[in-house]
Amino acid sequence: MIVGQSAALEDYSAVASASFSVMRPDGVEDTWTASILAQSATSITLQHTFDPGDVDVPGTYRVLAVMDGGAIRSEPASFDAYGKYEVTP
Repeated sequence: MIVGQSAALEDYSAVASASFSVMRPDGVEDTWTASILAQSATSITLQHTFDPGDVDVPGTYRVLAVMDGGAIRSEPASFDAYGKYEVTP
């Protein structure tokens, strides 16, 4: 999963670490690691490589990018996960 975010008046060039705050479909909140792929003063691109168990509940996952010190600097993103071979509507 890759999330990029640009915002005025933010300096992303100083960000040293980040993570994703995730709300799972079952209501459990989780934290996923993030790698910084690219950054400038006005944007940052983060990536998470899924681990076993990250997406083990069918439904909608909601994700926020969290930077150093817990600052949330993204709009919420979401994705839907379904069972193997299940047809999505």
